[in-house]
Parts: sequence; C-alpha cells; structure tokens
Amino acid sequence: MAVSQIKQDDDIHHLYKEGFVNLLNGFDEFIMENDVIYDNEFGYFKIYSTVAVESTDIIRTTESFYGNDWFSDIAVFSSDETEKTEETSMWYGKALLLLEFFPQDLSEPINLVLVRWYNEIDEVYGCPRLQLTDQYTCIYLDSVDMSVHIVPRNNCENDINLGGIIINTY
Repeated sequence: MAVSQIKQDDDIHHLYKEGFVNLLNGFDEFIMENDVIYDNEFGYFKIYSTVAVESTDIIRTTESFYGNDWFSDIAVFSSDETEKTEETSMWYGKALLLLEFFPQDLSEPINLVLVRWYNEIDEVYGCPRLQLTDQYTCIYLDSVDMSVHIVPRNNCENDINLGGIIINTY
C-alpha cells in the first residue's frame, strides 16, 4: 500500500498516517547517522503494535487497546552515558511506528521505533513543559529506556507538562 493510499484511507488511525508519511525521512536520517548499508531494492519492514523494552515496559502503537488508542510516550537517554545521573541527557518522544527492518546483507533484523520528538520549552511549577516538534527519527528500539506518562494541559494546544510526580513507568 502506498503512502498516498494510506493518507486517503479513513479506516487508518491518524497517528499511523502521520508515521507512514514521515517514515522515509526518519529512516533516511537513521541510515545516515548509523552508517547502515542496505540494498533499497530488497529491504523490507515488519510493523508491530506492541514491544517490550529492557526495562520491562511495554511500548504500544495501537489504535485499539481496550477501546482506546495508545501511542506510548517514551524516554530516551543518551547512549554515551554509562550511568544515569542528574546530568544525563534525556529526550522525550511519541512512538508512532514499531518496526523490524530486514536489510539484505544482515542476517539479523534491526528493531526500530519511529519517534516524533518533544521539545522542552521551559518549566511550569517546577515541571518541564514540552511541545511536540515536527522532527521524526527512527531510533534503535534498545535505546528506549522506558515509557512515560506525559500529561497534556487541557487549556493549551500542543502544550504538555512533565514532572517527577507525573513521570511514572507503566
């Protein structure tokens, strides 16, 4: 199914559509940053709705989980830090697609997440305030540390609070 067909299909959830529209750019960025070589005539993807990460959290990208959509918000820690400290870099994003990529020259598939990133814009009441960006990137699934609760502010569009009390693993 082509992206143009997906965009027109009313039965496909809007976050899946957003993911498929941005998959090629996010995957190209992943390929460049990680020096992955593949034959673009051969490689293919499998798409999943749930996966477990090392922290035992379950990451979901599903349009129907007990009657509700559930696209997990995730925390990603910088990979060059061996121990999490106050200075450890952490980024937040919304998982849109969970992928397994099969390149021709590798015997093992590559497990990926297509992420739409949040940007930390300031603090409100001691909690970081986040805003969704238009940046989409595929990242290695094992770089996802945990799923997090991100609570939207109902009186503001695209405005989210995040704090020590709010961040809990599922």
